[in-house]
Amino acid sequence: MVVLTTLILLAITFIFTAHLSIMAIIQQLIFLFALSAAGYIFSKKAREIYANIMLGKPENRTDQPQKRLNNMLLLAFGQKKMFRNMIPAVLHFFVYIGFLLINIEVLEIVLDGIFGTHRLFAPYLGGIFGGY
Repeated sequence: MVVLTTLILLAITFIFTAHLSIMAIIQQLIFLFALSAAGYIFSKKAREIYANIMLGKPENRTDQPQKRLNNMLLLAFGQKKMFRNMIPAVLHFFVYIGFLLINIEVLEIVLDGIFGTHRLFAPYLGGIFGGY
C-alpha cells in the first residue's frame, strides 16, 4: 500500500517538477516517502482503533434518526454546551479559529512538499498568514 501510494504521488510530482533541479526532486522524493510512511502508520493505527470499537456490544441506533441527527448537529458541530457560559464560549471560539488556520497551514505545507512549491495558497489567502 505504501509503495502504491508513493508511486502515485511520485507520478504526480514528476508532472509538476519538470523544471526543478535534481536536488529539489530528491527533496520531494524524501518528503513523499515520509508522507507515505506516515499515512501507512496512521491507517494501521486507525484500523486498530476501529477493531477495538467493533469489539463492543451492538446497539440499535436507528430508533430516532431525526432526534439523533439534531442532537449531533447541536452538540458536536454547534458546540451547544460550550455556550452556556460566555467567557469559555468566546475563548473556545478563538481556539476553534486557531485550529482552522493551523489546519489550512498544515495542508499548505503538505501540498508544498508534494509539488515542490512555496506558499501555494498565498495568492488565494493574501496576507492572512503574515506575508510570504
